[in-house]
Amino acid sequence: HPALIEEARRLGEPTGNYGIMDQIAALAWVRANVTAFGGNPDRVTIFGESGGGRSVNWLMTSPLSEGLIDGAISQSGRALQPLRHITEERMGLEPMSRIDERVIARLGVEPTVESMRALPTDRIVVPYLEMERDGFGPFIDGEVIPGDPGLIFAAGRQHDVPFIIGSNSFEANMSVARLRPEELLDAAKAALGSSNEEADELYAFSSQPENPIEWPVIDFIQDFVHLNSSRFLAKGMSNVEASGWLYHFEYLAGFRRPDQPRGAHHGAEMKYVFDNLHHATDAGRYDQAAQRTADIVSDLWVSFAEDGDPNAPHLPRWPVYDPEKDELLHIGDEVKAIADFRKPFLDFNERIYRNLMGLPPMAD
Repeated sequence: HPALIEEARRLGEPTGNYGIMDQIAALAWVRANVTAFGGNPDRVTIFGESGGGRSVNWLMTSPLSEGLIDGAISQSGRALQPLRHITEERMGLEPMSRIDERVIARLGVEPTVESMRALPTDRIVVPYLEMERDGFGPFIDGEVIPGDPGLIFAAGRQHDVPFIIGSNSFEANMSVARLRPEELLDAAKAALGSSNEEADELYAFSSQPENPIEWPVIDFIQDFVHLNSSRFLAKGMSNVEASGWLYHFEYLAGFRRPDQPRGAHHGAEMKYVFDNLHHATDAGRYDQAAQRTADIVSDLWVSFAEDGDPNAPHLPRWPVYDPEKDELLHIGDEVKAIADFRKPFLDFNERIYRNLMGLPPMAD
């Protein structure tokens, strides 16, 4: 809100993005205190999934977290959607300050710092989400969040620490749960603009199977929002000294496959990362193959936390991501490195993103 912006300027403090500042404060505390818990302050690895993955991306690009992390893993942390700016319209997105002014006005509260701070939490959060669902989230303020993660990685201005990023084979289950295929297709066409014809040729949008889950637009959303985002940030690690690794999680336990024909849903990798299949409510249904996958994935994450490299002698080889080789670790029935995964589709989506953000075109 403008009143908070003015107060912060007067005090010489950042404005907003307080959730990210909380995370940075927690990391500073860990760095200062973890030795007392048997931890190594020089090996602080952060990892998160979904909103946590996006937080990892923001922490990888925030100047205020410099020196507080030694490695980072972003799981399903989409990173290429343009962020709002604090006070300026940007890429068709109204500024966050204008949204907050509107919310306070609708609440009927005097727009002063004192009156706003006197509001109980439930009077702020519930109406805000009802009125401005799409507006909620971190924004570019120039101090905590200096810009879009995609642009910062492209310029090599992210923190120079080892980085893992990846996504699952059916992250789009969230989109399918919220919107009908026809609505998804309309939204895709609107986003594509002049590239719609090329997308239709590549994805066969005009093919609309009777089963909604089989509509090709779902593949486009999967690639555009998730796979392309992961590969783009992995590519950006070639602009710094530290290494990056890219993965694609597709594994499904046998008993889940009949009900999930499109693959691993958003969040499906978590119980494998933590190696806690035995704690699941359906623990007795996971077989030896599932447990073997959990052992491998968990060991990769732990190995990375130990020394900044997921590779270990007893694990499948996971090559550093090299844009020329375009290799990722495919986690399916086999866990192995493969090259050029969905390359024509991802190249198409990267061209769209680069054009949208004014970045140089892809190299041939």
